[in-house]
Amino acid sequence: MFLDIAVGILLSIGASWYFNVELTFILILTSVLFALSPDIDFLWMLSRMGITKIIYKHREILHYPLIFLPIGAIVLIPFGKIFVVTFILAAFWHFLNDTLTIGWGVQWFWPFSKKYYKLLGGMIYQTLDKPKLPLKFFYAWTPEEVEGIELKHGDPNWLKNIYLRFHPMAIIEFSVFIVSLIILYFYLH
Repeated sequence: MFLDIAVGILLSIGASWYFNVELTFILILTSVLFALSPDIDFLWMLSRMGITKIIYKHREILHYPLIFLPIGAIVLIPFGKIFVVTFILAAFWHFLNDTLTIGWGVQWFWPFSKKYYKLLGGMIYQTLDKPKLPLKFFYAWTPEEVEGIELKHGDPNWLKNIYLRFHPMAIIEFSVFIVSLIILYFYLH
């Protein structure tokens, strides 16, 4: 989440520079929201399923890049090229982040394939009391396989253990977030 927010901030700065427009609060806010937008379904799933199953289940509504990116871009056309480009880059980043870091991957080719694709699978955050997922460069899992993997390797306290404890991914996320705030400060001054 903090990495997505940081990328949203950095993309707003890049868009401001590239399109030669003033960096406004609205541009920063929309860029951050675009970077978080595939996770909007998290709130709906939270009310439906509870916190423990959401880590991969929330990726069953909006985490379809082949559908989400074009529809979002088309909806944003009336607001201008800067918002279309920022949306595409920010949402694409989110999908890439979910493919590389915490979680069980993204269904990149849905509706043509229901498989979740994950890169660097053994590098994802895992608790000490569960067996580690073997380090492998590329994984492709069916939804049923993801459910079994979640049961075997998942963390029922993932929210607390990912966002409220220090581990390598948290350090990376917080560091990039702080760097993005520093860059934002200097860009504005």
